[in-house]
Amino acid sequence: MSSAPYLSVCIPTYNRPAKLRQLVEALLAQLTSECELVILDNCSEPDAGEGLQDLLVDFKVCPVRVIRNAANVGGNANILRCFEMAQGEWVWVTGDDDLPENHAVASLLAESRSNSEAVFINFASNILDLRGPLREKTVRAEGLAGLIEAVDNFSNLLFVSAGIYRRKVLIGHLRQAYAYIDTCGPHLALVFLSLLNNGGITLLSHRRTIHCEISHEGGKWDPHVVHKKLQHLLDLISSVELRETWFRKVKLSCPPPQRTFLSLFKYLVSQKGNLESIRDQLELASYLASMVPSYRWRAGGIWLTAYMTSILWPPFYLAWSMIPNDHAASLANYGKESDFMRRFLDDNRV
Repeated sequence: MSSAPYLSVCIPTYNRPAKLRQLVEALLAQLTSECELVILDNCSEPDAGEGLQDLLVDFKVCPVRVIRNAANVGGNANILRCFEMAQGEWVWVTGDDDLPENHAVASLLAESRSNSEAVFINFASNILDLRGPLREKTVRAEGLAGLIEAVDNFSNLLFVSAGIYRRKVLIGHLRQAYAYIDTCGPHLALVFLSLLNNGGITLLSHRRTIHCEISHEGGKWDPHVVHKKLQHLLDLISSVELRETWFRKVKLSCPPPQRTFLSLFKYLVSQKGNLESIRDQLELASYLASMVPSYRWRAGGIWLTAYMTSILWPPFYLAWSMIPNDHAASLANYGKESDFMRRFLDDNRV
């Protein structure tokens, strides 16, 4: 009977055959006998495994499994499925559109072995080049409070491919983590739950292991929706001071959870008094006001702006429509961001 692998390299994937093949080719050159490769196909059409057969047929270095879900369970759920199906001590969940740096697997193995008591390690990526600061050394943190205080870049922390997770420690919290699949950060919820209940060591490593594909198309990620949903991770932070710290660090990497008052005002005018379309923003304002005391003054302003503008929209809308340029046309489409969360849960990312 073969022993369990040390590192499970898991790829949640959906309808990206060319990118998946490119990633698998890069990984096969790095995998060792201590690893396993697990591909979680979220009901792709065609079957994701079909385009990889020629690559995998003669690969004997380590076990490879292609698991096809019976139905599309959504991107976030498929990420958590990786923890369920992996067999290794550690799990690396890498997006099918990201590419490993040279010697990435060797770095993962070395860092995890030299920090065997850690439950989570976040590695550096090209996100730090864009949104700094750069990591010049590895930072060690203890417990949930320590991790929140140590976070240097929230975007890099959220980037699922930049982390490895000690599966045997985290797996016991998988059921609770499924309650956070709509946050775009179920992997962070899993780490938070473990640290909250059991404590543990986490690391922010200066080693680089992955290259994030940054979209310039403007439609891949809707940062407003991502930020809005992510705030519900505050449920897992019991201390007011820590919630304030977490919220502040998230704001540094993401747009505000609500538009500025002027932008919100423009948006409401364009909706012609229809509050239903911004109900989720108002709900989030109330939620944040209850969770983060420093947000309360802003929440009040958001509510006041929303209701006053919804009542007085006709003269404002008429004034904007009379401006002799393209502002009126822009205003008519203002705020109609693509429904990113629906697409995310329909598994267009993983």
